[in-house]
Amino acid sequence: EGKVLPGTLLKIYATYPTNMNLPGKIRDVLVKASGEMSHQWLRWETPLDHQFLSAVSSLSIQSVHRQQHAIFDLTKKHPLIAVKYLSKIASVIIKDAEVLSSFDGEAKVR
Repeated sequence: EGKVLPGTLLKIYATYPTNMNLPGKIRDVLVKASGEMSHQWLRWETPLDHQFLSAVSSLSIQSVHRQQHAIFDLTKKHPLIAVKYLSKIASVIIKDAEVLSSFDGEAKVR
């Protein structure tokens, strides 16, 4: 019984993330529920999935300030949904750092 309400609230949030006001207590319930139901939560589709995937994809193509800002804005507004994409975001950032590192190495060699 205690898990039904948090799980239901999390599913409602996944379905309508932009329509929910998240005061502190509700946010805490959602964070706890997403942790307890992480396997299901990570598979649920949200209306914001396309925006996150598009922003990450754009960032992987060209790391410009505008694309970085788009991801930061989405992450700030919807941190719980952003968690679903942390591994993809981290992968893009690591690849970007590797490219920058290789450019630094070439500049030092010359």
